[in-house]
Amino acid sequence: MRFIPLRGFMGDPVPFWWDGAYHLFYLRRLTEESATDGCPWSHAVSRDLVHWEELPDAIPPGPEGAPDCGGVWTGSVIEREGIFHAYYTGHAPEHAERPQTVCHATSRDLIVWEKDPANPILRPPAAYEITDWRDPFVFRHPEQGCYWMAVTSRLREPACAPRRGCLTVANSPDLERWEVQEPIWTPFSVHAPECPDLWQQGEAWRLLFSNGTTQLRQSPALTGPWTTPPVTHTDGRWLYAAKCFHTPERHLLVGWIPSRKGNRDDGAMQWGGTLSLPREAVTGSTGELAWRIAPEIAAAWSRPAAEPNWTAASGTWEQSETHLSGASRDGLALLLADAAPPSYRLNTTITLEDQPHLRNTSCGVLLRLGADGGSGYCIALEPDEQRIVCRKWQRWGDPEPYAVQALRLDRRAPISLDLYLDGSCLEVGVQGQAVLSARCYDHTEGSLALWVQDGAAQFRKPHLFRAP
Repeated sequence: MRFIPLRGFMGDPVPFWWDGAYHLFYLRRLTEESATDGCPWSHAVSRDLVHWEELPDAIPPGPEGAPDCGGVWTGSVIEREGIFHAYYTGHAPEHAERPQTVCHATSRDLIVWEKDPANPILRPPAAYEITDWRDPFVFRHPEQGCYWMAVTSRLREPACAPRRGCLTVANSPDLERWEVQEPIWTPFSVHAPECPDLWQQGEAWRLLFSNGTTQLRQSPALTGPWTTPPVTHTDGRWLYAAKCFHTPERHLLVGWIPSRKGNRDDGAMQWGGTLSLPREAVTGSTGELAWRIAPEIAAAWSRPAAEPNWTAASGTWEQSETHLSGASRDGLALLLADAAPPSYRLNTTITLEDQPHLRNTSCGVLLRLGADGGSGYCIALEPDEQRIVCRKWQRWGDPEPYAVQALRLDRRAPISLDLYLDGSCLEVGVQGQAVLSARCYDHTEGSLALWVQDGAAQFRKPHLFRAP
């Protein structure tokens, strides 16, 4: 159900929707250590976002001396008059004058691609650093009628500014002749805005870029100003280089969840890993963008698992046919389930309860608890901090969270959780507003629990669903 390459690991996605099919081009990390060196554009396709077919690699690196001899890096795909055009980063690390350039390939079927003999078709002008000229995103300007290419770039000046990353634009009447224009965004706050994605939704243009995390900006016009929304990140640091399938009706985000060296919780994060579950971009009443797990995924995870029996371990708990309510004035209220599958979807709604001298500070779910309850993973809703986090669960102390996502939580409103635990991948949708991703390697099975810290909360009785 979740796309995993038959060999290697998937990196930066290049999503392209065409004629009802989701074409996932992506950078393939070939070995445990190779990262982006020598990687091709690989290719998979799906009609429903659930079942994927792996296709032959689309665009391989070129021979020695070619502008893409060191790897075929991130870009985009667009169609014009029956021809598909791929624009990608040609990586040539040994070339002193053009280590990163924009290259071009064409196809009639999205399967077989022919590289442009004129490659590279776009090099950085003198005002830009040669080591960051990449990740071209091409789209048709709805008002000008021409094509725009947004390029990750970095200015040479002012040299005293430590962060000179910008988003430069080139335009073309026909996808062949390109002319570089001025940047549309120069924030002096990022080294390089990687993997840009632009689209219009609601009354605003939306800009995605990656800089440690995948971030969001918005503007009434393509030329800016690009403002920061209240929730700036699409996820925490465990989702990277996320971009969208743009269909006529929807915008569906996918990125990669990093693997960890040695498949261990304490292993170093690696470049590339596993495809995330698709998330749909939705517009709230105030025009802000939010993210929810795509309905197709929820429908695929709809086969009920056995409902567990619940036992109170600490605090005060009340159980009814529909709800589980826990409280503790000065400690942890813990409710243990007797069993859970290794992988599952958990769906519940949490209502925070303010009672005299009993104000909830945090609550959540424990996953894959060991037999003695002393190990596993903790999902915590922290309304005072306006965030959801994931941390290791252990007997002694609470370690710092290793996955964090900011939220806008209203204590007066119920908070929905839609949690997917799938092998080592964990993704938690909150309130149809945001999704938090994390890795869970060390503990592969175990029970679950509900908890409330220093307060009171009511959980709609969790529903468990089996993985497809």
